[in-house]
Amino acid sequence: MEVMGLVLLVVAVVGLVAGVRAHRALWAIPWSAISVACGAFVLLRVAKARVCALPSGVRVVNPIRTYVLAWDEIEEFRLRSYGSCVVKKRDGGLVAMFAIQQTNWANIRKTDTPERAMIDELNASLVAHRTAGPAGRRVRQDR
Repeated sequence: MEVMGLVLLVVAVVGLVAGVRAHRALWAIPWSAISVACGAFVLLRVAKARVCALPSGVRVVNPIRTYVLAWDEIEEFRLRSYGSCVVKKRDGGLVAMFAIQQTNWANIRKTDTPERAMIDELNASLVAHRTAGPAGRRVRQDR
């Protein structure tokens, strides 16, 4: 899927350049149409980006790729000071969550943000799934 995103980007740029440079040429019409179609596809994929908490784990839908992670694979959810928030996997890998991004202004102000609330809720769900038994019952933890 990552290669497809790059190919679409290249086609869109080439199409727009061809349409602008040779607006009277007949071949610019198909390139422009392809560019508009690629742009619409990318726009729709960005608009559909989301993070879904499921009973079995988390589904992260990014513009180019979708990840399905089981609760057992996840170590924590992290709010970064720039760019996308991430899922830190137990094997050390990171999965970016395009749908949850903190703005630079919110990071500078150091205030509570909706993004922080989302990450806190995902981490609370992770803890709840870790303490649940095999049939979804709560396991008593000794202190």
